[in-house]
Amino acid sequence: MTDVISEVFGESRANLLVKIGFAVSIFAFFILLIANYVPIAKNSPVGNKSFQDVFGFTPVIIFSSMLAYLTAQFVDVKLFELVRKLTKGKYLWLRNNISTIFS
Repeated sequence: MTDVISEVFGESRANLLVKIGFAVSIFAFFILLIANYVPIAKNSPVGNKSFQDVFGFTPVIIFSSMLAYLTAQFVDVKLFELVRKLTKGKYLWLRNNISTIFS
């Protein structure tokens, strides 16, 4: 999606999209963090131990994956724009493939 946004609206909008995606993931991170500390309902078929086994490490996984997401997406946007400048706006297929392969 960042390649499409970058092609149509430019690098700054594509970077904004990456930041918005990161913000939404941070929100999900905090929701899961809160869910890990809220006690299970008394009539729940899932116990605290089972819930913690499944979702206990989720915040760590989300945080780590979001660092990878930020790095990969910013590299993707930057390479897409670099290849666009080098090819003088031609070879869209090349821009898409090079930026995606390296990111």
